Amino acid sequence: MPRIAGHLQAEELELYCLGGLTEVRCARLEEHLLLCEICRDRLTETESYVAVMRQASRQWSAEHVEAPAAAVIAIRPWRESWPGRLAPMLVAALLVVCAAVWFGRHSRVPAPPFAIELTAVRGAAPGPAPAGYPLLLELDLTGLSEGRPFAGEVVDASGRRVAEFPVGAPALLKALAPGGYFVRIYKSSGELLREYALTVKR
Repeated sequence: MPRIAGHLQAEELELYCLGGLTEVRCARLEEHLLLCEICRDRLTETESYVAVMRQASRQWSAEHVEAPAAAVIAIRPWRESWPGRLAPMLVAALLVVCAAVWFGRHSRVPAPPFAIELTAVRGAAPGPAPAGYPLLLELDLTGLSEGRPFAGEVVDASGRRVAEFPVGAPALLKALAPGGYFVRIYKSSGELLREYALTVKR
């Protein structure tokens, strides 16, 4: 059974954008954002949404405050006055519909990462990783010197590089297309140290 890594909740991101988090919660959230590209993308979408809603609120308030406080409202028959009362309601309804459509398209929670452990033993092929999911690679580094800087890359079957990552903590990769891949670990000098097989299937 694959292990699924956690992400920030939509409510936390909204409170962060609105300045409603305590300093402690804010620090924890920012620490997660430093490491998680998926949550950074969701934060950008949430900030855009909050900015749109603030602008709509300011515009609506400005339109209603500009009317003179002592204005005399003429009494008109219902047939003459209903279009003037209906227009603000239609504008407000349109804003609500636009916000709902925008939020529905941009608030989809991305697929959680699929954790997969890779070993460098020949013939020990891992279970296939699913296409369409970010991958959380846990590499068997047994026998490698700790504390030394290593670099990692993922190449497709033709040898074309499709991703790079620092070696140490589990590596988070964007979703890969179906196919066969090799995950390679290099010394800082460029010497190949390890190679792992990786299969991505639909």
